[in-house]
Amino acid sequence: MTEKEIKKLLKERSQQAIRETEKSFGRYLHSIGMNILANEEDVQEVLNDVYTAIWNNIPPNDPESLKAYLARLVKNCSLDMLRKRNADKRGKGEYALALDELAECLRSPDSPEDEAESTLLKETIVRFLDTRKRDERVMFVKRYWYFYSISEIALQMKKSESNVKTTLMRLRNALKEKLEKEGFDI
Repeated sequence: MTEKEIKKLLKERSQQAIRETEKSFGRYLHSIGMNILANEEDVQEVLNDVYTAIWNNIPPNDPESLKAYLARLVKNCSLDMLRKRNADKRGKGEYALALDELAECLRSPDSPEDEAESTLLKETIVRFLDTRKRDERVMFVKRYWYFYSISEIALQMKKSESNVKTTLMRLRNALKEKLEKEGFDI
């Protein structure tokens, strides 16, 4: 079933909408949740929350891309759950590892002024990624947005793990340099 047809079912408040959403996107959403949480029960809870959220929010929302909308919901719900359950004790997901890799480029906000700077930081990162080759952008997003493991990225992109690690390291270094030039405290 297409995204358009699923959105139509959601707008009509048809119970079939959730079943079709799960059929079409369930595996994809599950993989995002597992990359962050690394716990099947937690992922199932997040997916239930996501399906409830789309039921309650479409309509009035009408996302251009249902897949992207769902991915963002899963990511945000997973990160919320991870924060609640104390990520340091769990330590199994790719989330903590991926954020550790980026820690040298980005500092966490400690004050309201730092949080106000986050919009500018996001725009700078988007501009940085726009200057990179497609493969580099895809690797970066898979690692630091979807929290895929190095081996998953290598397999999907038909590259060696060494190539993926090296590319990501170079991207982090280039991003750090770009952020420093733009005046961000690193």
